[in-house]
Formats: sequence, structure tokens, C-alpha cells
Amino acid sequence: MSETELRNKNLVLAVEFSRYVLTHPSFARKIPKGSQVVLVPKGDSPLRRENLRLVERIRREEPNRPLAVVQFDGLAPLQSRLKNPRLLAA
Repeated sequence: MSETELRNKNLVLAVEFSRYVLTHPSFARKIPKGSQVVLVPKGDSPLRRENLRLVERIRREEPNRPLAVVQFDGLAPLQSRLKNPRLLAA
């Protein structure tokens, strides 16, 4: 996986995680303040492997830094938020 692919996938996950914690504040409260959050998807083996390597690197290089490793099954399909769309002209 290229650095660009890794970065892009993690950016998408960061946005989705931010949305999740905004709508589930009780989950967010479990994460220690100042933690480095690393997202570990079950459904994307290459990204999972790279992010677990990142976890090990953080533990090795910054042993006193709080670390929150969040594992999840994957992402749900994107859904439209449009309500009752109607085609007025084609």
C-alpha cells in the first residue's frame, strides 16, 4: 500500500470516527485525554497491518504517550441524506 493510499484511507477513517464520537459521546469519554487514536479496521487487511505497525512504533518511541486503539468491523455504505427527492425536469 502506498503512502498516499494509506494517508487517504486514514483520513476517511478519521472523519468517520469524528462523526461517530460526536454522536456517541459516551464512547468518546472512554478515550484518555491526549491519546493518539489509531483506527484498526478488521475488513481491510493491508490498512489493519499498517496501523498495527503504527501502534507498535508509538509504543516503542513514545512509551508514556496515551494510546487508544479502536478496532471496528468496517464502514457502512454511504447513504444519501436527501429527503423525498423529486425529479422536476429531465
